[in-house]
Amino acid sequence: KALAELDGGFYIRIREGVSAELFQGLVNGTLDLVLSNVPLEGDVTGLATERLGIVFTTVIAAADHPVLRRRGPKPADFTQTNWAFLNYANVSGWAKGFLLSNGFPEPAIEVETNSTHMLRTLVLRRRYLTIVPPALFRDELAEGTAKTLIAPSESFQRPIGMTYRTPASPKLGMILDALRKHVDDGEVQQTEPALRLSRR
Repeated sequence: KALAELDGGFYIRIREGVSAELFQGLVNGTLDLVLSNVPLEGDVTGLATERLGIVFTTVIAAADHPVLRRRGPKPADFTQTNWAFLNYANVSGWAKGFLLSNGFPEPAIEVETNSTHMLRTLVLRRRYLTIVPPALFRDELAEGTAKTLIAPSESFQRPIGMTYRTPASPKLGMILDALRKHVDDGEVQQTEPALRLSRR
């Protein structure tokens, strides 16, 4: 939305990928800006990082996933569930800790991918659950074809920020300002879960 409101005269190429690969693009000069909820490690000459806010990461499933057919499913009901994760920055380690702290059994991780499109496809085909920011399934959550299982207040929180090349060109500076404005205007928002797990 922030980019759509920029004045004309821009050519913007957007690339999706694993944070480590995108940061390397900044270092070698093929990218100017990275938005990520994984921080850049260490200080790198010619790069600057700004924190934009907090993103909540939660458990998401297709609305017709077999385990959700049970009335008031509990975390322990997910013992036979398969999981698919995005493959970045020790996701398996913190995801397991997050699930265990919320009463889930040890997750059976079958798929790791660096493609959000592939992850969405796997989840919406009802076989897998995942742990991602709800924004990745915004349309499906609004339509009711996907559900979040844990309230934002109980979800895993990660900072979201932007890392960019410095000094910023005038056009890059305009993009940075547009992103800052939309954060200030409350564009980074969280939604209540469509389904709450029973704790009993």
